[in-house]
Amino acid sequence: MNEYTDHLEKILTDCGYAALLGENPDRPKLESIKSEADIALRLQGIVNNRSSSWQARFMASEFLYRYVDMTLHSQCDRASLQDSYFQALRHNYTGNGVDWGFGKGPNDIGILGLMVVDWGKDVEAFRFGLDDERLLTMNFFGRTPAYFRPPYRVKDFSALILGRAHGLVVDLTGSPEDRDRAIASLAGSFL
Repeated sequence: MNEYTDHLEKILTDCGYAALLGENPDRPKLESIKSEADIALRLQGIVNNRSSSWQARFMASEFLYRYVDMTLHSQCDRASLQDSYFQALRHNYTGNGVDWGFGKGPNDIGILGLMVVDWGKDVEAFRFGLDDERLLTMNFFGRTPAYFRPPYRVKDFSALILGRAHGLVVDLTGSPEDRDRAIASLAGSFL
């Protein structure tokens, strides 16, 4: 790593998801980062550097894809990057589970869930989430939808993403107990 890349990692992680990639990003900060020299290659370097923190890799990946060069993103080390995405889910790094799923319906995939699903079946890191009971905050912009049946846990989002990535139908409607039965069935299909 060089000084410029270390500096970029720090900027990305200090700003965080909400400020750069959230619903109302800090436009001046976003434009400042986009205008840095060799930004695409530096972001790709962070994404592909397995010794960078999961936060830096996640932020660099999303920033590269959304704001700089989505074609370069397809050349990234997705096999190791999937763990950064799983950690972002697990630690509720975005602050809103809707970024991952359940925003528009009980089986809806959010913007981050879609990113992972697009990688295909190679999302093994999310299997670790099938028994993770950690709660994720869900913020809806407007009225809370009728299908919303909290609590939503890491395991609910992991099942949604894994099911979709593998082309499996997983019924995640209903109560947490109903979802637990569907998750157990999904987990059994991976044995």
